[in-house]
Amino acid sequence: MTHRLALLPGVALVVLVVACGAPVEGASSVPPPPSPDPFTSALIMTRTWAAAEIDVAAATTIDGRTVERHGTGEVAIDKGYADIDWTTATSHAHELVNDHAIFTQDEAPDGVWVRTESGGRTPTSAFANPLLHLTDLRDVAPDGTGEMDGFEAVRYRGTLPVTAADLEGLAVDDDTVNRIVAAADADDAIVVTVWVDPHHRAARIDRSLDIAGPDPITATATTHLTNFGVMLDLESPPSASVTAPRP
Repeated sequence: MTHRLALLPGVALVVLVVACGAPVEGASSVPPPPSPDPFTSALIMTRTWAAAEIDVAAATTIDGRTVERHGTGEVAIDKGYADIDWTTATSHAHELVNDHAIFTQDEAPDGVWVRTESGGRTPTSAFANPLLHLTDLRDVAPDGTGEMDGFEAVRYRGTLPVTAADLEGLAVDDDTVNRIVAAADADDAIVVTVWVDPHHRAARIDRSLDIAGPDPITATATTHLTNFGVMLDLESPPSASVTAPRP
């Protein structure tokens, strides 16, 4: 299957994932991890597949109000590019991330595209890199096993500090990021659980944050990667359909 995503006009980018000698999803034998550290090996192995389909379920509760987001699409894991449809209870958006900008169609599929310049962000743009900050996890340790997609997966658990950068993996907007950072204390942390499949790939990433107090805040995001090895050919939205760039 070939999925077409978008790139800036005049910029040619083809992410080739299935190539001669590349891993095969149904292969009967899987090579050993390339590192003596199994968690680091899983991150390396995941990136060698280059691309995958992605499914994200995220929820944030603040001031007693819960916002849920669900995203499905494709990501180029090794590049940080993505084409993801995002839905909430009241909206359907389409977001494309490439090496030059973030393009968001707030009213998919027929609305105009809004461009966010490279270096900017949206609440969901960080999911173009589903392994975001996993190399920075603190106190990583095995956390047992569990069933995932009919296979037994090995879990690893660690934590990230409650910083604006690390909160990007929880699908929250800038105002919520600022409130969370202000409310968190030194004991609060983002708990991350990574599920490693029998092919030594980080196929599921769970992130959660629970800040207690008179105004409790909770945030969770579960990212599921499947169909490793999809081929992506990226092209950007027509310039005539892109409007009002965000700063």
